[in-house]
Amino acid sequence: MEGNSMGVRRTVVLDGSNIVSGGAGGEDVNGHRLISAVDLYAKKGYEVVPVMKHGTYFWMRGKEIPGFDAVRRLRNSGKLRMFGKDDDLYIIQIALDLDAWIVTQDTFEDKPNGTKKERSQAREKRMSQGKK
Repeated sequence: MEGNSMGVRRTVVLDGSNIVSGGAGGEDVNGHRLISAVDLYAKKGYEVVPVMKHGTYFWMRGKEIPGFDAVRRLRNSGKLRMFGKDDDLYIIQIALDLDAWIVTQDTFEDKPNGTKKERSQAREKRMSQGKK
């Protein structure tokens, strides 16, 4: 587990797909929200890990979404992590791996407990890393 020796979390994982959408059920998509969140947490001294689904990124690219150019620059800089599916699980796993906070407005209602297979895989991974 990464993190500092005093046990204080200094890393945040930003749910970029959710943030640009304005939260669960949001309708006003704006890439500037993600850039503002990255800047805010970086200024507060956090290591910032923004993540976004490929689908969200490419959907934004195909529309005239405010702030998309800024999101593209973030991606091109190598700072934006992209993923294909199971976004909730991916974000949670990154946060666990980095001992990080998750910044999102997601309700995670679509996967309240995960499937038995997902819970088993997560448990096996934690055990293999010496975590409970």
